[in-house]
Amino acid sequence: MNSSTRKSSLGQACVFSICWLVSSALDVSHAFENDTTHATLTELAVYDSQLRLDAQLLPSLGLNPYGENTFPISPTSFHGSEYLTTTQMIIDGSVREDVPFTRVLYHFFDPQNNRGLNADTVIGPIEFVASPDWILEDVSLSEATADQDFSYRDARANFYAALTNGSAIERAYYYGRTFKSLGHVLHHIQDMGQPQHVRNEPHCDKPFLCDEMLEALVYAKLYVPSLLEEHVASRDQSVRYQHAISPYPVDRVTASLGGTGTPRDFWVNSRVPNGGMAEYSAKNFLTQGSSLEWNPAQNSFRGIAGYPLPDGSAMQIDFEDCTWTGSKGQASGSCGFVSTSAYDPVLATTDSYRIASLGLIWYPIQSLLDLSGADDQYVSGLFVIDEDTLIAQGNILVRRTIAFSAALIDYFFRGNVNLVFDPGGATWRIQNNGAEEVDGLFQLFSDDSENVRTPVESNGWLNRQLRLAPGASSAPIAFSAPSDNRGNFMLTFSGRIGNEGNQAQNTLIAVAGKQIVVPHVTITYGDNGALLDDRFELYIDNVLVSSDTSPFSATTVSRTLAPGQHKVDLKYLSSIYDPDDGPTWYISFSSNAQVICCGPTSGESNVPWGTVFSWDILVQ
Repeated sequence: MNSSTRKSSLGQACVFSICWLVSSALDVSHAFENDTTHATLTELAVYDSQLRLDAQLLPSLGLNPYGENTFPISPTSFHGSEYLTTTQMIIDGSVREDVPFTRVLYHFFDPQNNRGLNADTVIGPIEFVASPDWILEDVSLSEATADQDFSYRDARANFYAALTNGSAIERAYYYGRTFKSLGHVLHHIQDMGQPQHVRNEPHCDKPFLCDEMLEALVYAKLYVPSLLEEHVASRDQSVRYQHAISPYPVDRVTASLGGTGTPRDFWVNSRVPNGGMAEYSAKNFLTQGSSLEWNPAQNSFRGIAGYPLPDGSAMQIDFEDCTWTGSKGQASGSCGFVSTSAYDPVLATTDSYRIASLGLIWYPIQSLLDLSGADDQYVSGLFVIDEDTLIAQGNILVRRTIAFSAALIDYFFRGNVNLVFDPGGATWRIQNNGAEEVDGLFQLFSDDSENVRTPVESNGWLNRQLRLAPGASSAPIAFSAPSDNRGNFMLTFSGRIGNEGNQAQNTLIAVAGKQIVVPHVTITYGDNGALLDDRFELYIDNVLVSSDTSPFSATTVSRTLAPGQHKVDLKYLSSIYDPDDGPTWYISFSSNAQVICCGPTSGESNVPWGTVFSWDILVQ
């Protein structure tokens, strides 16, 4: 960056009044123009994501299946109107990324010049934070992103809080914040499918905000309505129809990351050149302000200064009969348009499409040009982005933005870890069932009967720093469930998944979680005789779990037990009325525990104090 260019957050490197005016004008741009458009694109992306398609994904995180969850919009929400569904939360984030108005300044990224929005103003050039730097916060935190509360980094922090917070209602709140933050990120992916946002073209759709005074302050033509945005917004049903009959395959976007991708690859793919959303849009499509230069003598094209791509090598002018109607009447002739083709490296396919049109009817243009001019004579300003061009752009870019948005959701939730029981050794193992190596901290949390979640820090469990290849398992872990556990645990991972969290490349911390549901067995025992004078102790796997202080007809014990075989002992302690007489006793088990050995579960025996009755049970 030139030393004279100012890298700005509001209040840091620019005069506030100038930035307020710029952002006020840009605020009405809203990239893919209105709330309806971002809502539609996001809704379709969620529909195509694994949140909906994988019936086990949300339950594995301790949530209900897709479509059955609501989340409070604040930690103290208790009324139905203050709750949103999963999809509504993500849509809410994608729409609100334009609020407050200052955020729109960070919705630009020019991959051909590696910069955010660059504007010339009366105080000099101002370069704003680029879209991926702003919304990912994956490289460094700075004053420029200090007021950013819904970045990808924030989504990860909210996800971790949703997995580990002690309060059930706060966990729900943080899940909502996770989905809302993802919506904010999706807004940027969708903006990268709008050529103005990747070719440094600020735009405003409201003439009263973009008057001559403001344009003089920023040395730019601001009243440049976003035709693609208006086009998409006005064709909501068409977008839905095209998506239904010909969706862009989400799995191919995921495959393009190759197991080594980072969130930034959704903008510029480090593995597949031109595969990212921003670079594909910037290098294959045009805007009104960054169009083409044409050499009529050679009938050749080239990009304007600063934007060499698309380079024009695959372009040609075609003609069609048309009629033009103006204030002076009608004219007929041949309308020219520029056709080209572009290779999509994600799909390994080539699309042919209309990239621009001649701004005037061909016959008047022809009369003004000397087609026998010098070979190096290039003319500019002849080409426009008209409705037919927008249709061609939209058919390619809109379906791509939906797929990239869905793929980013899938990428966020790709971590797949588990805690499985090893019956042979009565131990547990942590597994990495994902497609990428994980390296980080594994923690275990226990839920009690009130859904209060606390870390397991004893009972044999130790938090473990592990590095596991795809499909690998940890060494055996022996631990017993806390006494207040009711069968639910949450295994969490925080650290590196693939290259996300690779500190040499980014400062993110990847997060994954898995709810572990372990059988909860209920055992009832006691004295079933008429005198009610016998006392007992109960042991499970040689551990004392209950001891009678006086005779009871029924004592109930509930314990979380791993699937598999367990030993249960009932020890006869004493008899109050007849020390020389044996006990009367019984024991019963919940339906998920089957007695497989070794004697009756009730009886009357003439045995001395200290006698132990034993059973083997199979927990399922």
